[in-house]
Amino acid sequence: MCLLAGKRVLCEKPMCLTLKKTKEIIHLAHDKGLFLMEGVWSRFFPIYTRIREELVKGTIGEVQNVQVSMGFAVHERDRTKFRAFGGGGLYDFGIYPIQFANWILGKPDKLTCSGHLTAEGVDESSSMSLMYPHNRMASILLTTKCDLPNEAYVFGTLGHIKIWPVHCPTHMQTPNGIEEHPLHAPDMRLNYLNGIGLRFEAQEVRKCLVKGRLQSNKMPHSETELLSKLMHQSAFEIGVDFEEDEKKQSRSNSRTASFHAEAIATGVFP
Repeated sequence: MCLLAGKRVLCEKPMCLTLKKTKEIIHLAHDKGLFLMEGVWSRFFPIYTRIREELVKGTIGEVQNVQVSMGFAVHERDRTKFRAFGGGGLYDFGIYPIQFANWILGKPDKLTCSGHLTAEGVDESSSMSLMYPHNRMASILLTTKCDLPNEAYVFGTLGHIKIWPVHCPTHMQTPNGIEEHPLHAPDMRLNYLNGIGLRFEAQEVRKCLVKGRLQSNKMPHSETELLSKLMHQSAFEIGVDFEEDEKKQSRSNSRTASFHAEAIATGVFP
C-alpha cells in the first residue's frame, strides 16, 4: 500500500511469508523507483563493523564455521503460536541467525533442516545446517520453548569470535579479550531488548535517502530474496508451507465471494 502510494518503505522482517510475495514487492519498488529495505536491524549495530575489521586483520585466521543458538520461551504468544499469524520461531526470529551466517560466509550451496511442530502446525524447535563454498558450514539451533544463550560464534583456524545477544549485539569476544559496545540509555521504557539500537537502522535509511539510493548496500534486495528462499525451504522441510496456505486461503476466499454473490443474487432476484 505504501509503495503504491509513492512512499519509501522500511519493512519489518520478514518482509513476507512467501518468496513469491517478496519478489513482487521488490519488483514493485523497482518499478516505482522507490527505496525499500527489509528491517534486519542487526546488520547496522557497530559490532558488525568490528567483526569485519577483525576478520580482515586475520585475527582468527581462515573462517571455517559459524554456530548460532537463538531461543525464547514465547510459544504461547499469539504471533508465534498461530499458523495464521505466520507463527513459529523460524519466521519470528530465525532470520537473525541465518542472515548472520550469510553475512560471514556468503551464499550457501545447500541447506537442510529438521525440527518439531506444535499442535497448531508451526515450528517449535528446529536445527539447521547450511553448507557454503570452500567446505565451510553453519549450524543453527532455534526454539520457542525455552531461553537459549542467544550467542553467535565465528570459528577460524587461529581462534574464534563470539557475539551476544545475536540479534542486537553489544558484546564481542575475540582472542584479545571481551569488548563492550554499550548503547545510549533510553529516556523511556522500550518494548524490546536494546531497542534503542533501532536508530542504527534508521540512520542507514536516512543515509540511503539522502544519496538517492533505492536500496541499502548493507541489506540489499538480493539478500532479502535469498533469506526468503532459505526460510521457505527450512519451513517446508519441517512441514510448514506458507505458500500452500496462501493458495488455500485464496481458493477459500474465491468460494466465499462466489457464495456471497449467489446469496445476493438470490435475495435480489427471487
